[in-house]
Amino acid sequence: LILAVGDSAVALAIAGLSVVGREFYGVFPLRGKFRNVREISVKQALEAKEIAQLTRVLDLDVREYTDVKSLRYGSICVMADRDFSGVRIIGLVMSMLQQWCPGLLGVPGFLRVFRAPAVKALSGAEEVAFSSLPEHEAWRSLLDEGGPQWDCRYYPGLGSSTCLEVREYFSELRRHELTFVHSGTGKEEELLATAFGPRRAEDRREWALRCEEGASVDSPEATVRCIDFVNKELLHSAKYEVECAIPSVMDGLKPGQRKVLHAAFVRKLYSDITVEQLSGYVTEQCAYHHGEAALQATIVGMAQDFVGSNNLNLLLPVGQFGTRMLGGKDHAKARHLHTRLSPLARRLFPESDDAVLERPAEEGEGPEPRWYCPVIPLVLVNGAEGVALGWRTRVPRHNPRDVIANLRRYLRGQPL
Repeated sequence: LILAVGDSAVALAIAGLSVVGREFYGVFPLRGKFRNVREISVKQALEAKEIAQLTRVLDLDVREYTDVKSLRYGSICVMADRDFSGVRIIGLVMSMLQQWCPGLLGVPGFLRVFRAPAVKALSGAEEVAFSSLPEHEAWRSLLDEGGPQWDCRYYPGLGSSTCLEVREYFSELRRHELTFVHSGTGKEEELLATAFGPRRAEDRREWALRCEEGASVDSPEATVRCIDFVNKELLHSAKYEVECAIPSVMDGLKPGQRKVLHAAFVRKLYSDITVEQLSGYVTEQCAYHHGEAALQATIVGMAQDFVGSNNLNLLLPVGQFGTRMLGGKDHAKARHLHTRLSPLARRLFPESDDAVLERPAEEGEGPEPRWYCPVIPLVLVNGAEGVALGWRTRVPRHNPRDVIANLRRYLRGQPL
């Protein structure tokens, strides 16, 4: 049974059925929210639409299994994008099986994940595929400077594959599957309980701090231990969730806001542009992966200037950007709104600082810095709020004049 997460995965899976046939393969679309079974009772979980339908399709009961003879399908293959939300869905499916019927994870080959290439490098007729970005970066570092030139194509999601590539994947399906192996020692239960269990916030904080940059389970091998998946890819996903939800104390910005500000600086955005056009430019320049609707909401939020939004808005609102009455949710459509950089933006973030800011490489591009360094602490001026994986922050907004006065006192060695 192929669990297809999202519309692009459903389209790819159905196209693949023309290669492998429908006699031994089925496709189940996961379009809604997949609940965390560790936070709710079994009764509540079985009332959730996605889980209820999945258990009926598999003929799955909450009991101990030693084989798959009583099930309608002999294995599950999760097909999801290579982003962090896709990794979380895989983790939730694994957690459900471990919680309700751990014996199934011990059945060889029962839980698998589909892995399409993350990058393809082309040089003439030669083609090299890589299943992960770290693997591609390691290969690229070994290339000779005077060697052949390679053109790289990145595959951010399953929808990036062509029909011909889909047929290639399914004609060699086993080569594109990663099979999970259960240790049988109980370590999986402890790790998954840490990742998804209720009242484990402190444990999740300690677990997230162990994350190694670029951790990945992808390898030439066709199998991976469940423990390695949780401690590498799922942990990396959890850390990314924290980084997206909790603003940086350095510049008071979340990654999406930082990408918008960087794109505005690069474009020298001193004349009006629609929010819709700006979101497209940010997506092009800064490797934004979460859809333009979310990005447009971020741009609108950065330009809002009503009481309770921003004390210092980095973008200027030209149009109806919402009111205090509904918390800004009553703003006009993105195609009707215009914005540009605020005159204060470059005073807070001097252009002379740009050359010394640290910039990580992402998908072969040079994106925004890891963080900006404003002249005054913007996290105190505009405040910060966020909740993710054991962390919660709420910094109230302060009067910029009070912040500046306290900074001057601090520089003079005077009490704040």
